[in-house]
Amino acid sequence: MDKRDPSRQAITGDTLNSNAALGLSKGKAADNSATWGTMFQSQVERCWKKPFGGIESQNPEAVFEIKLKRDGTLEGAPIPEGSPSTPYLRVYQESALRAIIECQPYNLPAAFFDEWKYFSPVFTERKT
Repeated sequence: MDKRDPSRQAITGDTLNSNAALGLSKGKAADNSATWGTMFQSQVERCWKKPFGGIESQNPEAVFEIKLKRDGTLEGAPIPEGSPSTPYLRVYQESALRAIIECQPYNLPAAFFDEWKYFSPVFTERKT
């Protein structure tokens, strides 16, 4: 087996792309959590009936510890991280929790099961 880094000189000539790429011995694996994390949150969003509120509703945030089985169902109840400081934040967290439970099973890429079997998604309305 040839362990040298792949080269595309035959196609590109003498100039190679200087950017690191997957597959090179010095390259790094892609962070796939952005892909399956977005998939998870978009599936939750379809079931989520978000509460409406006043000024305190501008930057709500809810974080949960979630364990999923290989079939995309919850292994146990999601565990909220932290305690809400206002009644609105409590309702926001509870509504997110209901949505997480109601939306299962989740359709996530099986190849990344080791990454999504236990994770902590952040649900927020903050604009990044």
